[in-house]
Amino acid sequence: MREYRGLRKDSVWVYGCYCRWENRHYITSEPHETGFSGGKILTHSLGGFMEVIPESVGESTGLHDKTEWEDATEEQREGYTKETWYGVEIYGEGDIYKDAKGVISVVKMAVDGWALFPIEKGTPVWNLYWHNVCIKTQGEVIGNVHQHKHLLEAGQ
Repeated sequence: MREYRGLRKDSVWVYGCYCRWENRHYITSEPHETGFSGGKILTHSLGGFMEVIPESVGESTGLHDKTEWEDATEEQREGYTKETWYGVEIYGEGDIYKDAKGVISVVKMAVDGWALFPIEKGTPVWNLYWHNVCIKTQGEVIGNVHQHKHLLEAGQ
């Protein structure tokens, strides 16, 4: 099962499974296969559901950037140990990525999978999976479009 993240209204990121119900969007840390019945969320299942801002929901690409354990922030390290660290996890539909040449891109879904869409016009779009080695060794997540809009202006 893929992991999702979403931004709560109090600006805290939460991670887990994603669901939408009656135009409200939730991330739950525990999958609730019996959480819905007859079109209603069962009361006993509400404990793990955290409402998030719909536009902020993003899916993990399954890829990580080049950030080393020693360079990661406390927030980035949360949930990992040095032994389980592979770099900052990259999330689609919102992460801002900077490559070794300084090109700033936004991670978005393309026809054939996740891709890097450069902010600077005329720069080619790169498929994330084709360039996994480059992603891991040459670039880093520098923010996201929901909390760091100023990074998008810097790339134009």
